[in-house]
Amino acid sequence: MTKFAYNNSVNSLTNQTPFYACYGFHPRFSVGQQLDKSVPHADERVDQLKLRMEELQASVSLANKKIKHYYNLKHCMPDDIKVGDKVWLDTCNIKTERPTAKIVAKKIGPYKVLKKEGTPAFKLKLPHTLRVHPVFHTSLVSLKKEDPCN
Repeated sequence: MTKFAYNNSVNSLTNQTPFYACYGFHPRFSVGQQLDKSVPHADERVDQLKLRMEELQASVSLANKKIKHYYNLKHCMPDDIKVGDKVWLDTCNIKTERPTAKIVAKKIGPYKVLKKEGTPAFKLKLPHTLRVHPVFHTSLVSLKKEDPCN
């Protein structure tokens, strides 16, 4: 009974039930019902299943593109930051001597990028008073935009 309920529930990714995706028709729960004995022609059935498979592949492909897009937002190297640029540093992992976290600046800097460390990190020129390791992940730095008036 549980398996029937699962196979007859709509999947959010494919917008179809698992049973319908595999077999091309919805399962029947036939307690005391008269079943239809007619069987569709084999060629029609094959065409239906091919069409269903193409729809499912398109749905999965679209979902994979969305997953890839959102993964790349967090994990890809920003192309606009280069050695020598000035960047702002996010203070989420830096302890300060402020009494509360409410009054700490969200970003500090700007600091100069000394070199690219591996794929997802930059080494920054920090003041000695900061007392932290100077290599930071790309998600913690953002490029300082130049003021067009200057």
